[in-house]
This record gives sequence, C-alpha cells and structure tokens, in this order.
Amino acid sequence: MRFRTVITALAAVLAILPFKAGAQGSGKDNVFGGIVRLDRTIHDFGDIMVSDGPVTAIFKAENVSSAPMVIYNVVSSCGCTDVEWTRQPLKPGETGSIKATYKNDEGGYPFDKTLTVYFSGVKQPVILHLRGESHTKKVSLNEMYPAKFGNLGLKSVDIKGGNLSQGQQKSGEVKVANLGQKPMKVSFTDVSEGLSVSVAPNPVPARSTATMSFTVTSDRNHWGLNYYYATPVVDGKVYKAVVAPSETASSRDAALNVKSQPNPLLGTGSEKVGIFTVTKEDFSSWSKEERDRGSQPMADVSTFEIGKVRKGTK
Repeated sequence: MRFRTVITALAAVLAILPFKAGAQGSGKDNVFGGIVRLDRTIHDFGDIMVSDGPVTAIFKAENVSSAPMVIYNVVSSCGCTDVEWTRQPLKPGETGSIKATYKNDEGGYPFDKTLTVYFSGVKQPVILHLRGESHTKKVSLNEMYPAKFGNLGLKSVDIKGGNLSQGQQKSGEVKVANLGQKPMKVSFTDVSEGLSVSVAPNPVPARSTATMSFTVTSDRNHWGLNYYYATPVVDGKVYKAVVAPSETASSRDAALNVKSQPNPLLGTGSEKVGIFTVTKEDFSSWSKEERDRGSQPMADVSTFEIGKVRKGTK
C-alpha cells in the first residue's frame, strides 16, 4: 500500500493566509462582503433514492448593500448538477435565487457537491454545498442513522462545518432521525461557546427525520481546526452514543468519525456531538499593497513519500 502524507505544518500556516480560489467571504448571519445575505450555505437533501430522479434546492440571495448587485456566475463542481440563477441586477433590499438541480443518476453513494458563486462587489467567491446520500435500494431508518443517542439517530457524531473566516458566522444543517415509536423532543446542553444548534420540527414525529441546524461564530482566540460540542438531551435524558453496524457505512467507525484522524472525545460511550470548522483570517478587505507586503509562506516540498509499508506498520 502506498501513502502520501501532506505536510500539516504548511497547511496550518496557509489556513490564516489569503486565498482567492474557493474562499468564503467575510460576513455575519451569512452576509458576505457587506453585499449579499444568503438564507443558508448548505442544503442537505438527506436520504434519497436513485429512482427519485433529480432533486432541487433553491438558495435565496438578498442585496443588503446600498447599490445594485449582480450574481455574475455560478460554477458547479461537476456536470451532475445544473444551475440557474437570477440574471437581472438586484436593487437594495431585493432578493434573487440560485436554483441547483442534482441529477442523481450516478448510483448510490454519499455526495457533497459545491457551487462557486460570484457576486458583484464581493471580492471572494462564496461556496455553497449540496449534500445527501443516494441509495439504490430501500434501507431502514436504523441503518441510515447508525449513531444513536437513545431514539435520536445521526449519520455521524463528527460533523463537518466547513471553512470559517474571522468576522463570519457559518451555518449548516444535517438530517437526524427519530428511531422511536412516538414523538421525540430534542434539546442540547453543554453547548460550546460560539455554537448554536437546534432541531426542527421539534418534537420530531415518530419514525421520521428532522433537520439539525447549527451556526458557528468565529473567535479570534481560535484558528485552524477547531471543535464545537453539544450534548443532546432526548426527551429530557442524556444518553451515551451507541453505534450499530450499517450497510451504508464502510465500517462502524465511518458513523463516528469523518476525518483521517478521529477525535477521541467522540464516539461510542461519549455524550457529545462534535462540529468541526477550519478558521482562517479574512483578507478580503486588504488593498493590493497590503497583500504584497504580507507574509509569503514557502516550502521545499508539499508531500512526503513513505513508499510501500506492511499492513499494520505505523
């Protein structure tokens, strides 16, 4: 087996330095560049069947500036997603839309497709996500949500929050399930500072799904990879996580950790759900002169070739 290990020290430095491609703009409450407010940046379709055919999400974009604003372009990460958007200029206070249709014709698998959106007046493009899991055959609710806190089911206790710039709030959502036979009330305790989280509808109907929404607020005391935690309270009781085998996960651990280096504070026996983000500096307001004077990280190599190793070797 051949491995390629990316040098993490360089990644840590670059996390706080300016990037143009794929970077999120600054803002609060999903406001970017002081120009546009989006209703959300992530849409989770949840579990869908290939036989359902194409599925569509619509993002709303409001002009919160004092001048007309245009959605210049929207670029999909693959040909599996078609996009349409409001072409005419939006006056201050007006709202346009970005309509994305995922073709859902590539077979059953989890997907996370991106849309790169260019707005007039916003120096950096805004990244939107379309997430979900497509299935070729019917799968039980218990199999689709193998991480359990009592009757509360999740696909994973280790949730990807995405990139976050200083001065910005980042919102996202994931699907959760009520695995029980009666409505379930969900709340949260021991919530990390800078995190808000809620479930809707709440109570969650029996044997049904709901949306868990979260918002992370940037903090200049936190840089790079950071975790934000919350403890679910299900019908007034705190449970420890239990994970059942699932046909939709490559292993038990797949339901627990989505990163190559699992978080030891999460998983079986833990009461917590974790949301991780990568926090970087926001250089969108810098002038060209300020950028030219900024630090320029250099490295002699960006990867290290380990070569062939015997299975189990550290």
